[in-house]
Amino acid sequence: MNDERYWLYAAVDPATDKIPHFRLFPTYTTLIAREFLTELAEKHDVSDAVFLVDDADDLIGGLQQENYSYRVQQHGLRNSVERVFREVER
Repeated sequence: MNDERYWLYAAVDPATDKIPHFRLFPTYTTLIAREFLTELAEKHDVSDAVFLVDDADDLIGGLQQENYSYRVQQHGLRNSVERVFREVER
């Protein structure tokens, strides 16, 4: 946007393809991932959630530091999440 790069952090419910929370950040770090996860948890009960993620170190680090369950997955349910992101990019 305007010659600047931003990273989209978004939570997607793979059962509904709905995006319950998203935010743009000027960079990506573990600290920013934690900030995003905190915002998400303030709006939605994610205590029992298992987050499906790619191998992004910042996101995995944030999930680990916040003690959330996650699974690195590149196929299956994660593909439905990737479809949502492709639509957003378009």
